[in-house]
Amino acid sequence: MTQQAMAVVRRVARGGRSRTWSADRGLAAGALLVTPMLVLIAVMLLYPLWRLSSIALGAPHGIRNVSDFFASSANTRVMRITFVDSAIVTVICVGLGSVVAWSLRTTRSRRAKALLWAAMVLPFLMGTVTKLYALTVMLEDHGVINRALSGIGLTDHPLSLLYNQFAVVLGMTYQMLPFAVLPLLAGFQTIDPDLVRAAESLGASRLRALGSTVVPLSVPSLLASGTLVYIISVGFFLTPVLLGGATAPFTSSLIAQDIFDFYDVTTAAVSALILLLGSLLVVAVSWLLVGRERLAKAVAA
Repeated sequence: MTQQAMAVVRRVARGGRSRTWSADRGLAAGALLVTPMLVLIAVMLLYPLWRLSSIALGAPHGIRNVSDFFASSANTRVMRITFVDSAIVTVICVGLGSVVAWSLRTTRSRRAKALLWAAMVLPFLMGTVTKLYALTVMLEDHGVINRALSGIGLTDHPLSLLYNQFAVVLGMTYQMLPFAVLPLLAGFQTIDPDLVRAAESLGASRLRALGSTVVPLSVPSLLASGTLVYIISVGFFLTPVLLGGATAPFTSSLIAQDIFDFYDVTTAAVSALILLLGSLLVVAVSWLLVGRERLAKAVAA
């Protein structure tokens, strides 16, 4: 018997109580440990949300501020452009991302896999302004694309590829595609490619085999990827400003204009609140379609 054990025995024999370690530290210790997280949530989340709501629904007209906001055709047009363009970008990213992610999952060519990974990683390594100005050089009237089209005789005059909805959607898709590919790839990793080959062996075409095996199993990943892309897309600022100009304004640029040009904080708060509610609505729909656990697992993957 060790000296420490003998000391414990002597204390017990004298009626003393030995203090042993316990995983349960009690309510006070738990409250102390969780306090920093609660303070962070209160300061960084709850207070900003309360402040935003109080400004949007406060002076001068209370809840009528929202109806006044929608009474302006300019505001409704900007909102429509924001949500529609973000939805288009989401559909394109999920569609292309599914092809890229499944190719990364199934291809055996190291060269092809390296090229696909490079195409996904390079946007992360480049700065946003650098990417946007590169796209501007490509899309302008005398840019690379128009020169190439003129060189092969497809057009006699430059196409208007810049400062419109097409340019904004293209720029956003280029930046958001990796955010769609990575969650989809994580979901596809759990799907056995042999299921597709088995369906093809039973007479199904490749497209039907993918639609009957891969798509049903990847619904949570598809919705999680689409939700992530959409929520980020509605908050874009630089891309609509640099590639869309005045023809394709987003709500973020409207908020900046209201604050810095017109000093109208109330209208800016209403715009931000509508964006927030729109994003929460998308999350709620995804939650109802696939359930909280499957959606959380797809996002965490």
